[in-house]
Amino acid sequence: MHFKINNLQELESLAHVFSSCMEKGDIFLLSGDMGAGKTTFVSFVVKNIGMENHVCSPTFTLINRYNVKKEYFVYHMDLYRIESESDLLSLDLDSYFAKRDRVIFIEWSEKLGIFCPEEFLMINFQYKNSEDFVIGSHDEEMRLIELVSKGQRYDKLLMDLKIKLNGCKIYEE
Repeated sequence: MHFKINNLQELESLAHVFSSCMEKGDIFLLSGDMGAGKTTFVSFVVKNIGMENHVCSPTFTLINRYNVKKEYFVYHMDLYRIESESDLLSLDLDSYFAKRDRVIFIEWSEKLGIFCPEEFLMINFQYKNSEDFVIGSHDEEMRLIELVSKGQRYDKLLMDLKIKLNGCKIYEE
């Protein structure tokens, strides 16, 4: 599933619909260049499900927990500074993945390696024209977002999202 996002308002609209499809226990792996929109997307999702405080990237804390107005917590992880498998071991990721009282977003998920969960939804963010991208240009806010499911739960999420976004201008088949 692909989306063409032209500005922050469209990203926020996507996050709004996306958050309505989430369930306890969901794991979302985010990838993309620095500044591609990963943290902004998580911020919009968390805001939509009832957190009023500012969401910031957990680049230095590695894991942030957000209390939202749902029956679950949101864990937001950022693996940018992870340099080895032993760094990942110290996070005890299996214990996060095993509990169903949460939704998890993991930025820089490509660093998970052997610790990658069995089922997840991958969300890839890229600049629309990454080879021609110029800061300060009209294209600065344009993004291409690709969602790839691994597992039945995430296949269902994508179907729900497709139904809810039917006819929406950001959705591309």
